[in-house]
Amino acid sequence: MFVKSNLLTAVKTYFKESLHDNFSQSEIKLITKSIVCERFNISDSEYLLGNNTKFSESELLYFRECIHDLKNGKPLQYIVGSTEFFGNRIICDSRALIPRPETEELIEWIIEEDKNAMTFHDFCTGTGCIALGLKSSLLNATVSASDYSENCLDLARENAKALELDVNFVTIDVLDKNLIPFDNFDVIVSNPPYIGLSELALIEKNVLDYEPHDAL
Repeated sequence: MFVKSNLLTAVKTYFKESLHDNFSQSEIKLITKSIVCERFNISDSEYLLGNNTKFSESELLYFRECIHDLKNGKPLQYIVGSTEFFGNRIICDSRALIPRPETEELIEWIIEEDKNAMTFHDFCTGTGCIALGLKSSLLNATVSASDYSENCLDLARENAKALELDVNFVTIDVLDKNLIPFDNFDVIVSNPPYIGLSELALIEKNVLDYEPHDAL
């Protein structure tokens, strides 16, 4: 068997030994904890204290698949299927870019600078993380968001439903000026694609191989 036993303590050792050439020890600890806790709905305390937790053979095979994906550069967020963003659990998959932590600063800045604003629109919404972050903090505000990709909008709606937040998602191509009602909002926000085709060679392999190119 590729794992010494079916105990959690053996699974932790398996991740550590398998990924030591790819990640730092601190990264491996975070990766292991994220995969185990997210997949099996285990709390942080259970993870830290439950080394005698046992896994089935199919669950151990899942861990082996995760190791394979990680070695091939698949982002952790796509493996576990979600990420934490501005206090919200955001569903992630290859339909949209993974929300970046630095984007949280954009939301904080908007909330701080525009205290009287009540209507917001987020262009190029992707997962919907910005719009949902605003709505979760400003429950009385009217928040809408758009993207030209129907796949992105489906994902954003899934996130809104999971978080029980009322955000209106619509199809708009930001390059089509005739479709953009700029005058209808107090605040317009966007974190749009900004990488030129000439810069693709500079992008990390795990981003280029797995995240949607149109969104980049």
